[in-house]
Amino acid sequence: MHKPLNHSDVSPSNAKVAAMPYNALRATFWKLPPIPALTLPDDLASINYYTHYSPLWKRLLDVCFSAAALLLLSPLLLLIAAVVTLESPGGALYSQLRTGKKGVPFRCYKFRSMRPHNTPMMQLDYVKESDQRITRIGALLRATSLDELPQLWNVLRGEMSLVGPRPQPVFHSMYYPAIIAGYNQRHAVRPGLTGIVQVSALRNEVDNIDCLKQRLACDLWYIQNQSFWLDMKIIVRTALKVLRLCK
Repeated sequence: MHKPLNHSDVSPSNAKVAAMPYNALRATFWKLPPIPALTLPDDLASINYYTHYSPLWKRLLDVCFSAAALLLLSPLLLLIAAVVTLESPGGALYSQLRTGKKGVPFRCYKFRSMRPHNTPMMQLDYVKESDQRITRIGALLRATSLDELPQLWNVLRGEMSLVGPRPQPVFHSMYYPAIIAGYNQRHAVRPGLTGIVQVSALRNEVDNIDCLKQRLACDLWYIQNQSFWLDMKIIVRTALKVLRLCK
């Protein structure tokens, strides 16, 4: 069994990013090459994270895709905003400070899926499916990932990319580097609207340190191996998952 996520039981000395069993990941993705153990240095500048992918082309893809998606999906976005507002008090959008490229914080937007509440910023707050704060429309939005659509605006602004490690709340990025070696390496690139983790068997509730290590290993593998075609596969796979055409 996985060890529960308890920071008192984990220290920097025994927290390592190890290789993980990727059979489940490869089974849910197209011809994904084997992912080796990762031993990246802590210095972000030392990572050649555009070996296979020009940053200019990646940014061009982000701008064109996000602009077109915002335009084409505008009726759906307005409909969701109206339903969210009508179901429960509060605005249609929820924003939170997340950690961006090179650790620079930015305000990340989502459709509000929970009733208004106050959560201290310096607190690990993982939302489970059974959380009573989730509204009915919010449960549907979260299940289909439609609550993430406003982040297309973050992509257009250059704060996020279409594909990359998912952005974490600022406090998480302050907390986890102390217990998971190499955690800050995921901030070498812009965070993504979707990523390797989101189209794999690792997309589940985080309740143990092993799960976090496995997710980190996937994110670091993506940073080292990103390419245009890999991004295309992840984007298409994400769309199919939203439409429930694949597991």
